[in-house]
Amino acid sequence: MPESSSETHAEENCPIESCPLGEAHDRLIEASYFLHQMAEHYHNPAPFRYNGNAFLSSLKSTTEMLRMELERSRKVEWFKANKGHLSSDPVLSRFMVGRNIVLHQRPLLRGSKLQAGIFRGRKLKLAFTLDVSHDRTTMDILENTLKPAYVGFLIDEEHSAIGEQLGIQRYYHVGELHESSDVLSVSYSAFGRMTRFVARAHEAVGGVDSGLTDETIEEWNPVDAVSLLLEGDLDPDAYERWGWVGAS
Repeated sequence: MPESSSETHAEENCPIESCPLGEAHDRLIEASYFLHQMAEHYHNPAPFRYNGNAFLSSLKSTTEMLRMELERSRKVEWFKANKGHLSSDPVLSRFMVGRNIVLHQRPLLRGSKLQAGIFRGRKLKLAFTLDVSHDRTTMDILENTLKPAYVGFLIDEEHSAIGEQLGIQRYYHVGELHESSDVLSVSYSAFGRMTRFVARAHEAVGGVDSGLTDETIEEWNPVDAVSLLLEGDLDPDAYERWGWVGAS
């Protein structure tokens, strides 16, 4: 997942060491770090889950740090007047509850759904759906379950149909966070919403430009870039071995 332009802009415009809301600002950047790690480890469920839990905690902690710093700046009335925006926000309110569930009750992320089969390019051609309730990696499932079962059956070993190969598309869903959107997408949305709230708080303490107001932060769906894993992603030499390189 590419680095958020708002994150870079924020560090340039409002350095943490001189920021009037430095603790909240730093905790927001911490949340951004865990969000990036979720995307980086998308196909490895254990670290994806661990980073997801940490993201929930950092996002919640951002509001707590914000309240304390606004109290010190004698702007706590702004927080009292605006905290309702957090509890009424359909995404952020669920993330606050989700953090409490993870902290006090049980894991939120218990499994994932896979579409495994043949892809032409990066488009699904033929697949079946699996529910995976454990921490088995996508790489392991592709190499040790999908390929032994379907190479030589649904697809020939030489991959003579150019552009067609086995792949797995993975999605994580948590009903407590969103009814239908995957965890990574809705986490990205939650981060964008919290970013805008913290930006407004910066303005409240003296018109400080936080650099956190990039409106593009929710326009890209990160799961589109990371959810699909193909044979060729694991074996970059495969395309040449299959004779696809230079083929028309």
